[in-house]
Amino acid sequence: MACKEDVEPINQNPNDSLNTQVCNGSVQLCNKTYHNVVFACTHNAYNFPTEEANFLLPNQNQSIEQQLKDGIRAFMLDLHYADEDLEASDHQEPGKVWLYHSTSIAGYVPLEKELKIFVDFLTQEPTEIITFILESYVDFKDFEKAIRNAGIDAFLYHPSVEKPWITLQEMIDRNERLVVLTDRPDEDADPWYINVWEVAFETHFSNKARRDFSCTVNRGNADNDLFIFNHFITRQFIGTGLVDSAKVINQYDYLLNRILECESEIGKIPNFITVDFYKEGDALKVVQHLNQ
Repeated sequence: MACKEDVEPINQNPNDSLNTQVCNGSVQLCNKTYHNVVFACTHNAYNFPTEEANFLLPNQNQSIEQQLKDGIRAFMLDLHYADEDLEASDHQEPGKVWLYHSTSIAGYVPLEKELKIFVDFLTQEPTEIITFILESYVDFKDFEKAIRNAGIDAFLYHPSVEKPWITLQEMIDRNERLVVLTDRPDEDADPWYINVWEVAFETHFSNKARRDFSCTVNRGNADNDLFIFNHFITRQFIGTGLVDSAKVINQYDYLLNRILECESEIGKIPNFITVDFYKEGDALKVVQHLNQ
């Protein structure tokens, strides 16, 4: 079994960050290229219970604002247009993008509302870098409109063909601190709208029990730079979270041993450790350990 090591707390003070030249809370990460860094990632990050959104079957138990405060730096988001239930509620603005999982009847929130939380964070924390991993059912132009309306376009990362990944310090110096990866590419989109399966690969996400876990590559090519490590157990058919399972599989030794098993099999440490209910267990500590 892996041994649990002491790790330093994540630096959440922007003034301290500036004084010590840290990147994503660590001096050690500044000279690492983006594709050599490990990020804590939340599956269906928006899907947490609030009175306003009324998500009935959550994958997370903390708001995106709290996730950012705690050290989550990558967020899986599902983008949808209004479905029949939303339209029946008079939410019929053409092209408006919503966050919900499969159906809005289980809860929904406007994308722009959540984007403004990220804008506030990136503005207040000038040495932090975040990533969106999009499951998109909307056109690029409508997502781009939401991005620009929220004002988060000022932070977009623009990769180059010659050098797609630069160091975290270079990203901070350029103020290009939001990486957008999408499963719905558009040939007319700007370079910041990155086709996820051209640069990344993943393990399977449809795990209904611990016995379903494997290191088999699902989507993407194992030769790609970025590794999305899906580590959550969800309900059959609807894909929402199981907090009791998270309490077991997010424990330090269990999570780290599974990561090391896949590293041995695939030859790469994951970049995105993707979990449900990240507060249950030690996912953030495992990420810190791997980055050290």
